[in-house]
Amino acid sequence: MSLPIDELGLCYICRMCSQMEKAKRHGADACGVPACGGPSKGLAFPWYAGPLPRAWFTKYCYKCGKNATKKMVVKGKGELGLCDVHAEGLT
Repeated sequence: MSLPIDELGLCYICRMCSQMEKAKRHGADACGVPACGGPSKGLAFPWYAGPLPRAWFTKYCYKCGKNATKKMVVKGKGELGLCDVHAEGLT
């Protein structure tokens, strides 16, 4: 399973989120939920609202949606999956 990166360069989880879809319909390039985000914000997408079960956040790479081969721990927030390509340089 893999999705192409969209024109905004959003990660897989954001692309699958209904909050981002709503924002894009209104011409925004971000969902605008200040308390949400990924590891760059020290978070693991706490306000995600979409079709992916939270268990899939570790099953698939959070950046591209390919099968995860590694997990990233966001201290105190949860875990996110990474494929070999996106895990490169993090270990």
